[in-house]
Amino acid sequence: MTSKRLPTVEQVRAFYESDVVIDTFNRAFSGHWHVTVTPERAGAPSGERYLCDLLGLRAENRLLDFGSGVGSTTCRLAGWTGCTARGLNISVKQVTIGNTLADRLGLRHRVQFDLYDGVELPYPARRFDRAIFFESVCQVPHKPLLFRELFRVLEPGGAVAGQDWVLAVDRISDEDYRRYIVPIEASVEVELASLADYRDLMIAAGFVNVRTVDAREIDPRLDREFADPPEEPVEITPEDGVRERLHKGALALRAAFARGLFTIGFVHGEVPRRACRLVGPDGVDAPALSAPKNLACIEHHRKTFHVPDRPALGAFAGLVEARTDSSVEPSCKVEAGLVHSSRFNLFHHGGRNEAFLQSVLDFFDEAARVEDVRLDLGPVRSFLDAGVDFREVQKVVTGLDLRDEPGRSRLKLWFMLSRGPRLVERAMELFTGDRVLVEALRFHDAFLVGFDLGFDGRTRLKLYPDIEPAELEDERVQERVRTLLSEPALEAMRRCVWTHVYVAERGKDVVLQFHPAEPDDFIARTLPQQAGAIHAAYAGTELLDMVVSLPSGELGPGAEVRSYGLYYMPSRVPGSPA
Repeated sequence: MTSKRLPTVEQVRAFYESDVVIDTFNRAFSGHWHVTVTPERAGAPSGERYLCDLLGLRAENRLLDFGSGVGSTTCRLAGWTGCTARGLNISVKQVTIGNTLADRLGLRHRVQFDLYDGVELPYPARRFDRAIFFESVCQVPHKPLLFRELFRVLEPGGAVAGQDWVLAVDRISDEDYRRYIVPIEASVEVELASLADYRDLMIAAGFVNVRTVDAREIDPRLDREFADPPEEPVEITPEDGVRERLHKGALALRAAFARGLFTIGFVHGEVPRRACRLVGPDGVDAPALSAPKNLACIEHHRKTFHVPDRPALGAFAGLVEARTDSSVEPSCKVEAGLVHSSRFNLFHHGGRNEAFLQSVLDFFDEAARVEDVRLDLGPVRSFLDAGVDFREVQKVVTGLDLRDEPGRSRLKLWFMLSRGPRLVERAMELFTGDRVLVEALRFHDAFLVGFDLGFDGRTRLKLYPDIEPAELEDERVQERVRTLLSEPALEAMRRCVWTHVYVAERGKDVVLQFHPAEPDDFIARTLPQQAGAIHAAYAGTELLDMVVSLPSGELGPGAEVRSYGLYYMPSRVPGSPA
């Protein structure tokens, strides 16, 4: 298809700062600034009332009106329902007009208009419980980011609903797009998408119960708004002034509507009522450990993050399929903005850890064979050959991290030690990193010993002492830890069930593996917006465990988070009933 015309933020801002646009829209839309829809088949007298009904808008609600124009619709909604409202607009002039109107109507105590920078919404997480828009999202060049932002600023159980200009077809020919849609987009700085596109965008952002409605289905007389279409398509030229563009744009809308290529659409979606929450050991029941559930979780993660087929992933699925005593943990690792999502771990919860370990070693052999790589199992054997009392091993964990560059791919093996200082001492003997730092962070013998077996033939031993919040209350522990970790890191650790501390090679930053007590809140406080989009894939999911991995140096004022990992261990398939 012909490349789509995408407006820039600067073009949209300049368009709406125009006095000609403000005056023309005020006259054409009688202050509403959107097409008049009468959804009589839905039992509503207007599109505005219809969206209010979809949202269940009431006095107790905190409403965000995205793309609020000159403020008349926002004030009208607040007047009807008694809600508190914030309008958001990219135009300084229109924000000023909106606040002046709220003052004049005596609504300023409940209605305020804010300036939008065209990228991120200027509000904290969970600031609103309702969001609405009227023919404004069509003018946003980065719609995926916008819907992620709307999801972020809505609280669990919140909802968004909107009316917008949309393509009336899911697929459009190059010729029809060029002749009928480009003139619309060029006239008023919009980029049109279909209702199916809106649905996909909202689901990807984390919204559930997403609904879309073509206004033609509920307003049998919608064509009155687009009467007298021109016989031939119109063309916008660079020489056209603003008034001429607006005139031609109105004709282009009529032509596209008559052709069945353009319509008005309504969308509605909800933020899951249950935030992502931990159910912990009580959630470890037979269904949570079953192979069908674990395989379905892998498939959910693969579809969400477009994880490709790999021979090693097939070998891992074979291991998962054979277990009825384990739970899978999909994850995403973000490095300099790039998301690596072909990452899965398997935690063995049953007894007989020795038998499970043999299954893991068999999986390693199969993965090496199908990927045609040589793994170095020497460090693993050195650890095991000293003799392991498996009564001292709480869990055995395996996993894989597959990258586009084969040499960066790896298989993983961990031993979670509940006690057994002898095993810890053996791991310390083999460790080539900063032993002094490990000893400084070792407050007990619950310890995680890990091995990364790279497809490049190199294997690394990794040590993870852990720290519990109760230990941080001990003044002696605090004094010791403060010499090693920053205050922001300690504050983050206090919001966790416990924290593993990964000590890397000498001279490298300590990596903290947080197990947050409240995953949603922790991510909103700690990580950048991109993490929220990843986290949305597990919104509302009950979790046996959740981990946020983050270098300690990237915490705190002025620090930029560039590298982090998000790990999820669902007790049920995400999106399935509890």
